[in-house]
Amino acid sequence: MAMGILQSQGIPAAVSSDDLGGIGPHLLFGTGGACLVVPGNYVEQAEMLLREYDKQSEET
Repeated sequence: MAMGILQSQGIPAAVSSDDLGGIGPHLLFGTGGACLVVPGNYVEQAEMLLREYDKQSEET
């Protein structure tokens, strides 16, 4: 969902995970599993947008 929010605002974003090329997805349990990645020059804007989204979600 976070990736879609960022992309809808023109921020390049991707989800990255390392499950050993698909042979070890069970090794990701409890480790966080995936990371949302944005280019460095978009980090502040991305954090601001996601904080605002969280704030709005809490209010509803």
